[in-house]
Amino acid sequence: MSHITDVWSAHSHSNGSILILPDGCRDLIIKTHQADHQTKPSLWFVSPLFEHTQAVQTQASTHSLGFRLKPGMQIEQEKLVKYMPLFKLDSYDDKAISHDKKNISQLEDMLNEVTSIKPCVEEALTSLASNLTNVTQAAKQLGMSTRSLQRMLIKETDKSPSYWFQLARARKAAKHLSQTSTMADTADLYGYSDQSHMCREFQRWFKLSPTQLLNNPMLMAQLDSTGYGFDPF
Repeated sequence: MSHITDVWSAHSHSNGSILILPDGCRDLIIKTHQADHQTKPSLWFVSPLFEHTQAVQTQASTHSLGFRLKPGMQIEQEKLVKYMPLFKLDSYDDKAISHDKKNISQLEDMLNEVTSIKPCVEEALTSLASNLTNVTQAAKQLGMSTRSLQRMLIKETDKSPSYWFQLARARKAAKHLSQTSTMADTADLYGYSDQSHMCREFQRWFKLSPTQLLNNPMLMAQLDSTGYGFDPF
């Protein structure tokens, strides 16, 4: 079974920044930069789990190839470093590296070898992303104490149950904004105490009010892509 939920690519024609919503996933990103008709060696890195919306800087003449991992995946960094020299992505053209299907397939196979998720983590994240009212209810559903769930997820994902529960709820509520007539209905549907509570959580996670998010098509489109809270494992 693949540990990758999405493969994406992007090309930056100018310097600037883009906003990235927190999605509960880590991405392996390979960046290739061309300057003065010379292509520099590719830069590989794994993105962190965001606590809130990030402004990510972009550089002109840079191509990014990304592999989005399923939530909760652990990465064997030493194995990843050993594999990196086997993939030569130094070639560059305007059609972008992502068109090289053979390389992408090999990279996906490599990532599936260096990543893993424990069944207990997968089950816990699935439970926390379902329509439960709180972390305590999720722990009961899993047949464990809240404290045990806390210890396990912090050890395996470096994030608490509250992080996963609240992130899934905020993302689902944000996506639902375009499907409802009132924000109060959305707040009630996803277990917020009232509309003000939902607005505070949106500011925390997205640094935007519900109205600002709803009026930003680019960010709303991100909620339609893969990420924690929507996709089955």
